[in-house]
Amino acid sequence: MSQIHPLVRPALKGIVYFGVVCAALVALWLYMPKGEVNWYPSLWMRLAAVSPLFFSTQLGRAVFAVLKRRMDGRERIVFAGSFCLGVGCLAVLAEAGVVYASFGTAEGLSYFDILFQPFSSRYSLQIFAGIGFASSAVLAAGFVALMSVPIRVLSMEHQSRTKSALEDEANT
Repeated sequence: MSQIHPLVRPALKGIVYFGVVCAALVALWLYMPKGEVNWYPSLWMRLAAVSPLFFSTQLGRAVFAVLKRRMDGRERIVFAGSFCLGVGCLAVLAEAGVVYASFGTAEGLSYFDILFQPFSSRYSLQIFAGIGFASSAVLAAGFVALMSVPIRVLSMEHQSRTKSALEDEANT
């Protein structure tokens, strides 16, 4: 039995963070009073979609704790693939939850009817210039996994080298 790749664990950490954001979004949609309070639902949808951008520092630290060096190409692909896949799955589940909470019961649709629609007639929430919630979340996760986290890990590696060079210089 093969072991899990070490970079999947930091990716799972980010997926859990995104899952908490999605659960809060669906709960907000279900339990906020309709029409009584102006709570700007489209703003919350946009913030939830780009929320992986807010986790990049934590994910960078988690990746550096595992590797202790910069990420090579294969490691970037493993991390980005697992992170984007998890975020995409959760985003589709959350999007279906919000669509169901918005008008599923009025239309006589169940959550699973909305979730398992064919891609050609899928219900989607357009939040950024015609881009849906799930697509926006995957794009944000891809940016974090392929650009932001590797740059943070490279910076941490440089800081670690500088610190160890200064300590070596002080010891001699």
